[in-house]
Amino acid sequence: MGREGMGWGAWLGIAVAGAIVFGAIGLGVYGGRVHPPTRHYEQVVPDDHLPH
Repeated sequence: MGREGMGWGAWLGIAVAGAIVFGAIGLGVYGGRVHPPTRHYEQVVPDDHLPH
């Protein structure tokens, strides 16, 4: 009679779900290791005692 088993659509769905899971795990690991860049700012206050 008919073949028992999963069709191409089911295999494709499992592959897409697996790729999403592995991608989420990879982004989680990468996001946990990367630190945001630090920038140092210096504010210069004008001196009122300078001649104009």
